[in-house]
Amino acid sequence: MPLYSATCPLPKNQMLRRHRGTAPFLPTDLTGLSLWLKADTGITLSGSNVTAWADQSGNGNNATATDAPTLTTIGGKTFVNFAGGFFTGDELLTQPYATIMVVANFTAARQVEVIFQQHNENDGDNLALYRGHAGADEEFAIYNGASFGSIATTSNNQTYLFGVTVNEVTGSLYLNGTADEVGESGAITPAGLYYIGKWVSGDVVTTEMRMAEIVVYDRVLTTPERQQVETYLNTKYEIY
Repeated sequence: MPLYSATCPLPKNQMLRRHRGTAPFLPTDLTGLSLWLKADTGITLSGSNVTAWADQSGNGNNATATDAPTLTTIGGKTFVNFAGGFFTGDELLTQPYATIMVVANFTAARQVEVIFQQHNENDGDNLALYRGHAGADEEFAIYNGASFGSIATTSNNQTYLFGVTVNEVTGSLYLNGTADEVGESGAITPAGLYYIGKWVSGDVVTTEMRMAEIVVYDRVLTTPERQQVETYLNTKYEIY
């Protein structure tokens, strides 16, 4: 006679696990998530223009649009097309520790294409993740009081998964899930508003970019944790 029968079924918790299976990983499964924006959720439109982007981290760090970002699709996936617009929100990071991952597709080459920046109006006191091109020294770089760039090459109109960790002084860059470069990123304590798609100071202030998703943690993820986020993003957007 089996241990469990029609008159003595599986315990409820075992039936639930069998029915549901293993829940898929989400960025909220890890501690320290400060910001999670994704173009397929939480978008507020006025006509065809995006006016707000709701934070999915649970922290209420919502982004407000300036000028006229819109929505577009690439490979059947939804992206925010910055098209000269940008987003801003309240202060996220208060210590020089962070993990940032972004699914983005650039449409033009400029000297500085800022992806994410937290800035308090002091030019030397900000954290920035950006794509340097068209005369800039770095192809893909992080600045937090000091700057270093990648050795990789990226192309316009191609989707990439950009990743960075900042650990007080040392930073690491990742491109499409592969470690790209390690260097000195500076030990500035970030302060001020966060910006997506805008260089707060400089001649070129907006980014020619289409972004599908960005996650920001206020700590350095472990290697297995970082790989979980990379797998989630790559599986969703089929980048590499």
